[in-house]
Amino acid sequence: MVISLETAILLFSTYLIFGIKPGPYMMAFISLSASGHLRGLIFFWLGTAMAMIAMYSAVLLSLDYFSQYMASLSVPLLMMKLIAAVIFINLGVLGFRKLGVGDAKRAGQEKAKEISLADAAENWVSGFLLTASNPYHIIYVFSVVPALLNTISFSGTDIIFINTVSVLADLTIITGFCLPILIVSHKINDDILVRIKQIANVVMIAIGLYILYSIFDQWDLIQTGILNKDLFKGEGV
Repeated sequence: MVISLETAILLFSTYLIFGIKPGPYMMAFISLSASGHLRGLIFFWLGTAMAMIAMYSAVLLSLDYFSQYMASLSVPLLMMKLIAAVIFINLGVLGFRKLGVGDAKRAGQEKAKEISLADAAENWVSGFLLTASNPYHIIYVFSVVPALLNTISFSGTDIIFINTVSVLADLTIITGFCLPILIVSHKINDDILVRIKQIANVVMIAIGLYILYSIFDQWDLIQTGILNKDLFKGEGV
């Protein structure tokens, strides 16, 4: 993998698309900010960052292992891509069917209240567990990152690079949502959240459709060497 500014920008912008969707996770940060719980906010984010690093490192190291000791990952990865496509399309459709903003706010406020009453260690654990249970991260690092970087073999330096860019992108999202709230001390308007959720739902559906297309086109799996381009060709007459 070539570590460069272009690669960093590609990973950074892709993560922004995946992480911008508001929900209980984001609303917990927003509610902590609106309530002035800066200490809880910091330790909560540190927990999420450590969970990201642990998950991403484990998955990327596993990809490297499988690339050396398994003849082909094409079938399981095609199945993973199919499942991911269904998940993304379903999330987008359900997002339009549910208003969700009020529920997300209540869930976020409850989470903020819970962790703001705990000590720093509990804040950290809350953030860690919330992120570790988020399927978006597994889908992102298992299928999107290898396709973007055209490889399934990552060195220690590569993994550090990917983790650094991803954590910085996540911090950018959190800062973008929380800093204005900390400064002006009021919550984001419901109408703005509704618009953000609508845009995010469209993006989720588009990602799912793109993954479905890539299953039939298979360009990313061929480029990464996971899929033999002649695998599905007939033997001829």
